Amino acid sequence: MKPIRTFNVSPALPSQLEPLRKLAYNLHWDWNFEATDLFRRLDRDLWESSRYNPVLMLGTISQSRLQEAAEDEGFLAQMDRAVRQLDSYLQERTWYRKNRSTVFRRPNRPVRSSRSHRRNATPTFPPNLASRLPCRSIRAAWAFWQAITSNLPAT
Repeated sequence: MKPIRTFNVSPALPSQLEPLRKLAYNLHWDWNFEATDLFRRLDRDLWESSRYNPVLMLGTISQSRLQEAAEDEGFLAQMDRAVRQLDSYLQERTWYRKNRSTVFRRPNRPVRSSRSHRRNATPTFPPNLASRLPCRSIRAAWAFWQAITSNLPAT
């Protein structure tokens, strides 16, 4: 039977904890120990019962616990460090951008077909792959994807 309506419930985060949403919705938290520890610090039992899913965790955590975290200076400092690490990661030039992005560009030539347009594209991690994997497998898939796009052995 199909549901009549579906609802998307997003947590009501205190304004001081709003960066948690940014951290939760970016897969960077999976390989960043600072961010992983931040979610574990919020509620260890809920972190494990949500199967290490920060979005699900933020949707089910109690408002009183969120308020306690918003008043904890140590937690806020750790959250700021994790957000700065995410911002730094998003701003850095990847190996592919440094070494390969200009190889396929043909200056002063118009794009003639969809094939030539694809040649100029930067490869990205396929989102459909991420949606089919459990969170812990995404780290391995990401390392494999980077190895493919950078011609380096997977570690």
